[in-house]
Amino acid sequence: MKLITESMVLEFTSDGILQISPPDNFRGPETLTHAQENIKAFSKIPVELIQGILAFLPKHYINSDATRAYNKVRPMVPIALVSDSRIKTMMGNILLTFNIRSSPMKLFSDEKEALKWLHFKTIKV
Repeated sequence: MKLITESMVLEFTSDGILQISPPDNFRGPETLTHAQENIKAFSKIPVELIQGILAFLPKHYINSDATRAYNKVRPMVPIALVSDSRIKTMMGNILLTFNIRSSPMKLFSDEKEALKWLHFKTIKV
């Protein structure tokens, strides 16, 4: 299943991974209005089927209202973040040390490594 909004591409894969990426043509900023549109699209995916999230960090700015809206609906599953720059990776790793969550979250610079980690974290025992 693939859903596309103005500021987000959501793709739910057969292995239970929700891939979130920015569309190539969106430059931002991402506002609460965008977040509400994205959350509406996200609600079409049964949350109980989501095993993990692979999120590609966007190049555009996401304002604090949008970030808060996303945090309210974020499922408690492992989240692998993929960054396209060393600066984002360094800053992200610093911010993740302050993020207290009950589900694992990790930042990667390589998509394959992120998927490998997600699949390991989502194995049902």
